[in-house]
Amino acid sequence: MKISVLLVLLGAIVPMVFLIAAIILDRQRRRNIEKPPQSEKLLRPPGHSLSIWLDEKADKTLDDLFISCGLSAMAGIFVWILALSLSHHAPFLWWAVPAVVLVLFIIAGGMAGCRIHGGTPDS
Repeated sequence: MKISVLLVLLGAIVPMVFLIAAIILDRQRRRNIEKPPQSEKLLRPPGHSLSIWLDEKADKTLDDLFISCGLSAMAGIFVWILALSLSHHAPFLWWAVPAVVLVLFIIAGGMAGCRIHGGTPDS
């Protein structure tokens, strides 16, 4: 494998890994910080339930976005494998399997993207 291909793959995957790690650490930090100021039962401020619902919606949307990005990255890797197989005149099964897997990743990534865009009322 050429070093340029390896650098391109690292350039595509490493930032996504760091971003996911940062989001996970931020979620854990927020869970630890959120404590009521008093131990006795207080009334919630106006819009508190809506704020919690919006935070959950944003988290689900962000999760779907990461899933869609990851599936698209995997589809890109299988495009590269398929291109190599076709350029080296490989037998049918050697390029048919990456082609089928590529189509599956494209479909799954598209479905995750549709969940981001469409979003059901109960999700």
